Amino acid sequence: MPDRPSLSVPAWAGLALLLAAALAPPGTMAHPPGLGGPPPGPTSRTSLAGPTGSPPAEGTIGAVNATLGLYNDTLLGGNDVAGDQVVLPTASVYDPQNGQLLVGAMVVNASGGLSPVLAAIDPSDGGLLGETVLTSYVTNVTALAYDSANDAVYLDGSGNSSMGSVVEINSSTDLVDGNVTIPGGPAGLAFDPANGYLYVGNYRDSNLSIVDPVALTVDRTLRLAGPPIAIAFDPVNLDLYVAIPAPAGDGNVTIVLGSSSTVGTSIRVGADPDAIAYDPVTELVLVANRASDNVTGIATSSNTVSGSASLPDPTSIAVDPSSGHAFVASPTSGGLALGNLTSISGSSLATLAQAPVGLDPLSAVFDPSDATVYVANLDSGNLSAVNATSGTPDASLPRLVHPTSVVDDPLQKAIFVTASLGGPPFGATGALVAIDDQSNRLANSAIEVPNPLSGLAYDASNDEVYAASPENDTVLAVDAATDAVAQWIPVAGEPTGEVVDPATGAVYVFESATGELAIVAGRNNSVVGNLTVGPGPAAAAFDPRNGELYVALQGNSSVAVVDGATESVAGYLSLPTGAAPDGVAYDPTTGYLLVTLAGANEVAVVNGATDSILVALPTGAEPTAPFDDSSNGYVYVPDAGSNALTVVEPAAEEVLGTIPTGAAPIAGAYDPSGGLTAPGSGPGDLYVANEGSGTVSVAPSTAPAPTYPITFQESGLSYGSGWGVDLAGEIENATGTPPSTTITLREPNGTYPFTVGGEPEFSPAPATGNVTVAGGPATVPVRYAPSLGQSTYPVEFIESGLPNATAWTVSLAGVAANTTPGGIDFSEPNGEYEFVVANVTGFLSSPSSGLIRVADHAVSESVVFTAIVKPRPTYSVTFRESGLPAGTNWTVTFNGTPQTSRTGDLSLPLGAYNGSYDYTVSAPAGWVATPSSGVLSVNGDPVVQPVYFTPRTATSGFLGLSGDEGYFLLGGIVAAVAAVSAAAILWSRRKGHWPPGFHPPAE
Repeated sequence: MPDRPSLSVPAWAGLALLLAAALAPPGTMAHPPGLGGPPPGPTSRTSLAGPTGSPPAEGTIGAVNATLGLYNDTLLGGNDVAGDQVVLPTASVYDPQNGQLLVGAMVVNASGGLSPVLAAIDPSDGGLLGETVLTSYVTNVTALAYDSANDAVYLDGSGNSSMGSVVEINSSTDLVDGNVTIPGGPAGLAFDPANGYLYVGNYRDSNLSIVDPVALTVDRTLRLAGPPIAIAFDPVNLDLYVAIPAPAGDGNVTIVLGSSSTVGTSIRVGADPDAIAYDPVTELVLVANRASDNVTGIATSSNTVSGSASLPDPTSIAVDPSSGHAFVASPTSGGLALGNLTSISGSSLATLAQAPVGLDPLSAVFDPSDATVYVANLDSGNLSAVNATSGTPDASLPRLVHPTSVVDDPLQKAIFVTASLGGPPFGATGALVAIDDQSNRLANSAIEVPNPLSGLAYDASNDEVYAASPENDTVLAVDAATDAVAQWIPVAGEPTGEVVDPATGAVYVFESATGELAIVAGRNNSVVGNLTVGPGPAAAAFDPRNGELYVALQGNSSVAVVDGATESVAGYLSLPTGAAPDGVAYDPTTGYLLVTLAGANEVAVVNGATDSILVALPTGAEPTAPFDDSSNGYVYVPDAGSNALTVVEPAAEEVLGTIPTGAAPIAGAYDPSGGLTAPGSGPGDLYVANEGSGTVSVAPSTAPAPTYPITFQESGLSYGSGWGVDLAGEIENATGTPPSTTITLREPNGTYPFTVGGEPEFSPAPATGNVTVAGGPATVPVRYAPSLGQSTYPVEFIESGLPNATAWTVSLAGVAANTTPGGIDFSEPNGEYEFVVANVTGFLSSPSSGLIRVADHAVSESVVFTAIVKPRPTYSVTFRESGLPAGTNWTVTFNGTPQTSRTGDLSLPLGAYNGSYDYTVSAPAGWVATPSSGVLSVNGDPVVQPVYFTPRTATSGFLGLSGDEGYFLLGGIVAAVAAVSAAAILWSRRKGHWPPGFHPPAE
């Protein structure tokens, strides 16, 4: 047999999406709140706190170019949100004319809910050929029948609590040809080629509807002894066999005569008959009795029970018309164990072989083209293929669904993806697969492991990929070149992921249960240590600039900072309680870290250099692990609850928009050598693992079109009134207290419809319209006026203090009015209104702004203008000195006030008004100032008065000496002569004679 991948996705994924959609609150005009401040209490490191993020610039800015179905290695063009994947298969039939398997099932739709479909599957490769959506006709599919004469497929299903439908589908075109309403809830369906009628069981009404498939009308109704559950047609006797579970005890099979369409005899079978089939080789009708755990054989020649086979809880039967063997599907006890497909002999009902299939096998069908039995497994959400000849399952069937993590291997040009084989809570195995990034197809057979894997990391130093296995406390190391298991690394504490330190080659493993990081040496994959970081480590990223590792801790809403050089905790960054950080990415363009806050539906942009939040930006619902795109500096946040990527530009600290993906995107990776464009011709590709649809979305990495601000400017509303704008489906409210009078959104070039709302007492103009963006900002003025029927009251502003004929202006609620002296009048309904008085040149107003309150009566406000008195100007006065030695003090007395300069020029500190001023210059000793005094005039300009200093000049005296020196010498000489004369006279008297020429005085 050729390799045949299965169609597979966990049932829980679709149901979880449906429940999430049902519980989601209705949309409002408000966006999610910002991050806010840190929780109270001290921290050992800078607290992570920052401004609240502005709402995102919503809108689709990119598109998925291809979707790879992991369950069947089918590459589909464009974005297939549901993944074209069977989620809950409920019924199946083989179409021999077109060689395809038809499966009634539920699929994940674009909104995350479940839709009923009829899926056409190519048995040769398990690929999906097409889907017919049945939402308009039924809510589920309970039975299928094929009409070879008309190449039509008939299906039945419930519509509501009391009605259902039978739908006719053209098997060649997969188009609905019509439908007919069936009361009582259809259950069981069979086509009678002999009379051309369709027989439909009505479970709630205990009757059988006979439908004319040409006219699509109910021809007649037959009353049965109990509620029918399944129908088989006998082409030999042209009779129909209807399985009817009894209210208690054994059930029966009622025969309906096809020739007359009348009810015949009933045959007692086992308890709770649930499925029925005709075996053309043995001409037996086989009945699966769930409550009595057996299969009953009815001989159609005598309509008697020919025997039974004991099988636990049989649910469906498929017959090989060439061998007469029957294949009975049944779940095993234990709930989570795989079901079985048992082959039995159609003649003896003896067991021939048994093969494991999926969980809760509900429907089996035989494909004669390659002797394969396909089993639709409800709980594991997949189709099992079993070789009818050998009775063994096709071992090559990869049940790849539930992808959980993605990493790029640039050396091997491959994208590695972890996936569960069936997905929890049903799946018990996991897998690691590689995708060729040039063909975007599976590059290897899955490495199947006993338990689900998660959290991929790539180590460029040894070209190995690491994946965590939480259930058996190990980390799988895979040689990326050979896709072979290199080593199982034992760790502890339920590992959920890992990160590689490119500087040291260490691999840090997150142990969610112990709050530790296991440190693994990448060179030999041995555990070399453990580091306690805190409760619930969920993700981490390295900052190569400072060598620090940032670990998101879900258990206490914080981020642990680990020093990569010392392998020790340097501190913690605190987050608000309940933030639940679950993803971290490093952006090399800005050096920022981005931390997703699942509890707040936000992503925090963190400056690792300062350990502070720059901004907290809103994302979609349930943000998970962000990843970086080095080609454009963007970071993408998978939003599992919104089926999209939020595109963040860290450099601008803003959200640019979204990229729709498959159902429940949970992880992604950027590949610089992706194959959507020719290698080297483009920036690369984005690969996104869609957990809910079992697919990988592939999108080109391209910069979105530039956006420009569109500003809506409000006027006319009362103070504090709220208002909002819906721009092309993006709703934004005015923020702030009071609400801002402007609302700004961003859009690329184009024309966008808008609607403006606000308080019911006011009507906006325009209320609706279009705004065009053409390479620059756009502004839309919005004037609010009182709604019709609203009472208004006069509001008057009375002016005083202005000269006659001076115009003045007042704005009330953003609306301006002006007049010459007197009053300015408005008319407003009840409310508070902000007013602003415009400036008038040369005057001050009091008040210049304020609030006016209108409450069922007229209001007046006085505005007093006061002339502004300008101060007299002063002008600088400088006395410019020359001649003095440096550092010599000198003084000017200006207008009676002495001023002293210690270094050179002397400037009056306050200058002088216009006028004439006396001044006197005091020279230092030995110096003469010129001028030494005078009158200085100031006349509207700075004044500079030169002052020259010269040494004082000396005069001639006695003996050529200076005047003073000569007089001092002459005085000294005279004194000396006098002294000598006096001495001589005294001496002579003592001797009795006098000196010659001297005579004593007469007595």
